[in-house]
Amino acid sequence: MEDTLVTIIMPVYNAELYLRDAIESVLAQSYKKFIFMIINDGSTDQSETIILEYKDERIQYISNEENLGIVKTLNKGIALSHTKYISRMDADDICDPKRLERQISVMEKDSQITLLGTWAELIDEKGKAVGKLTPYTDDKSIRTALLFSNIFVHSSVMIRRCILEKNHWKYEENHKAVEDYGLWTKISNQYKVEILPEMLLKYRLNTNGIMSNENKNITGMLKNRSVIYEYLLSEMKIDVSNKGIFDYTVFVNGYTEVIDLQYIIKLLSKIRFKILKEDTYDVNLFDNFVSGLYRGYSYHNNISIYEFYKYLLENYIWKNPKVLKETVKYFMTKMKNRVKG
Repeated sequence: MEDTLVTIIMPVYNAELYLRDAIESVLAQSYKKFIFMIINDGSTDQSETIILEYKDERIQYISNEENLGIVKTLNKGIALSHTKYISRMDADDICDPKRLERQISVMEKDSQITLLGTWAELIDEKGKAVGKLTPYTDDKSIRTALLFSNIFVHSSVMIRRCILEKNHWKYEENHKAVEDYGLWTKISNQYKVEILPEMLLKYRLNTNGIMSNENKNITGMLKNRSVIYEYLLSEMKIDVSNKGIFDYTVFVNGYTEVIDLQYIIKLLSKIRFKILKEDTYDVNLFDNFVSGLYRGYSYHNNISIYEFYKYLLENYIWKNPKVLKETVKYFMTKMKNRVKG
């Protein structure tokens, strides 16, 4: 299949309940030329039996001798791939029939896009629609949102394989349970990324798959995310202590534990004035994120939002001439734009 453009990588671990739906949704794609790499990561249920029922020549079946875990299994799949694009799929999700066709069409038309996700419909264990995931779609908004959380649906993405090869990028072991988030931040820091505003995936909630089990440990999840935030801030040339990174992680993930609020305010201000100088972020969206986090923190800690912003003004802005100057300049620009509008 020399002219094949895309390899779909689907790790499988004890996924017998929904595996047929996942496999059949891939095989039913309107875009027919692909390699469907199914990697059985040491399943102990009927997953292998189900996989072997399918005789489609596009299926490349790989069975790990032992359970390697999601990160090593994904990296194994990437290393074995040789097509122009790599597409992700989870064993409990369902692809829209036109998913590959639409994503390949977009990436072929715009060679600058290196990572392309899609919107997704949320379904429960019975396949009933329970909601939608409709994240930001443009490059600047995505890059800004990634400063706070992962907005990509992992099993919706398509990646230009050459950029992984060129930069020696892979999923990192120390990003366990948020391994996709770590990889997306690296890609978005250097390349154009987008999310296609079309419902091309059904994303299943509350299953017993790999990801759901690893996300149960909140403390572990926060620790793993803190590694990603540390990377993001280091790329922006912002020095942060270990305690500061953890406080930032707790704050931006909406938890209400006691943190050093004054430090968080200073750190967020540093980030803001860094991105003001660049054209690769959306500062208005950044402000919206921060404002929402401040309101949540104020509510859960019995602080009025008025008192919170008064604290911010008195303890940081007035005491920092550079910040004050930039703040005034920013609001003057906004006022001028409103008058022009």
